Amino acid sequence: MKQVDSNLLYINMNKSEQYVLTHGIKFHDFVHSLSIPIESVLLLQHKFDDVQLHLHSMFHYIEKEKIQDMMDEDVSRYGEFSWVDFEEIEALDELDSLEIAELLYLNHMKTPLKSAFFQKLNNQFVYLAQDDGWFNKTYYRNLDRFYTVFNYMIIKVMEKEKRHKGFLFFKKGLDYKPLQIETLRRLENLLCEGCVIDTDKIKSTRGKIEIPIYTLGSFWNMDEMQDVYDSNAIEPQATLTYHKKEKGWTIH
Repeated sequence: MKQVDSNLLYINMNKSEQYVLTHGIKFHDFVHSLSIPIESVLLLQHKFDDVQLHLHSMFHYIEKEKIQDMMDEDVSRYGEFSWVDFEEIEALDELDSLEIAELLYLNHMKTPLKSAFFQKLNNQFVYLAQDDGWFNKTYYRNLDRFYTVFNYMIIKVMEKEKRHKGFLFFKKGLDYKPLQIETLRRLENLLCEGCVIDTDKIKSTRGKIEIPIYTLGSFWNMDEMQDVYDSNAIEPQATLTYHKKEKGWTIH
């Protein structure tokens, strides 16, 4: 089982195919960050015990009340972990043989045979992970929802720095104002190229917090991604700056 390097957050967005490759974002981060609740999860690959078996499709599934239990688990120990969300149990009964085959193909090949989104399921996401948090490929019906996840992770790394480094300018209970999606969209080109945030390189003063973003390229192998990052002295292509007094963000 891979151990996620907690210093690096890697993101590579593919707009045309509506997925995002990530390193450093785990299942509990993903679910916590969403502005919409996930009603039910069809489990394509997992090792979670408290599941129900849908006899028509022969897939396991969990409903809303069990999702928190799964979030409390270390799902990275599962190895492969894949799921799609769905709205109604009755929709599973309507899946035909071809759609079941497409779901099996999606899990096995980590890419859809036709589309990652199934009309009967009305799924908003496809979540495909190898050692959850080490390598994740997530499809979004509405790609703007990724920016909600990204926003959550930015605030999380700031909170982590506050706890671990104990900067004098951090005050107990300090809340950070989230970024607007319109602001984050300005980073779209970097996200599509493949970029990294290194929490060890966050610069902090009494007045502001600066988060450098480094362009790295597209990687499917996260060991290679880390090797390239570690072996190259690269300059940040953008910097997210949080201004404490104004409680606002700027991008340079």
